[in-house]
Amino acid sequence: MQLLKVAEREFEIALDDAALDSADFGVWWPIERKHTERSRNIRVRRLAVRKGLVSKFKQIPFAQFYRDHLKKYAGVRWLARRLNWFKVYSSYVNLLTAVLYSKHAREWRKVLALADFVKKKGVASCDLVDAEQIEIPQPMVYPSGAREYPASFLDQYSFPRLFVATINDAKVYGGTNLILADDGMVICHDLYDFAHDYTAEELHGLTFHDHDNKHIRWLSYDEAPEVVPICATFVDACAVNYAHWLTEVLPRIALFCSDR
Repeated sequence: MQLLKVAEREFEIALDDAALDSADFGVWWPIERKHTERSRNIRVRRLAVRKGLVSKFKQIPFAQFYRDHLKKYAGVRWLARRLNWFKVYSSYVNLLTAVLYSKHAREWRKVLALADFVKKKGVASCDLVDAEQIEIPQPMVYPSGAREYPASFLDQYSFPRLFVATINDAKVYGGTNLILADDGMVICHDLYDFAHDYTAEELHGLTFHDHDNKHIRWLSYDEAPEVVPICATFVDACAVNYAHWLTEVLPRIALFCSDR
């Protein structure tokens, strides 16, 4: 019995290692197992997880040499951050994708915040929660002398209004909360700051952003998308992380479902 428990434990560890190797966003799907299920009229297919730029970058010889031999030196780490090798690599991947592989990726798409899109297109919308200011109690820091080290704490935060908009003929992709409108425009959430935010979509090679002109190249394209007549979407770039899902996705679901 003891040997059986040890064998089971080793098998679980092997599965965990396989999960870490095969997953790109920290979540594991059974790659070899072909699994299809139906949720009402929606067919759900679990496919192999595509490796993003982070995983690919770690596998190139230069990155492996840096990790194994150079990363231990503080000066080299500082130089690597200054040179921003990953940004150079992502630009290289964007060039190959746009020029050699996908005609859809060559197109620069304009980005518009959801509120601006609703106003411009006259889209139907419904307010769920009004804009609000919330007072935040100041956290205690121990030891007291370390108070200056955490990021500055604000006494209050201003939250914008929350609303639901109905978008016709939209395309929704997993791993991103960006939405493709029928005219090719990309719709983002209202708090996205093009000048300062570095998104998970960029990090994992789903999109390439021109921050100066506020345009996006869409590097993913589904040749045979599932057609759903009516749906509510809650997908998010960081939803596979449980903390992000709990604080960013679940409240949206609860708020949407509570509205009559």
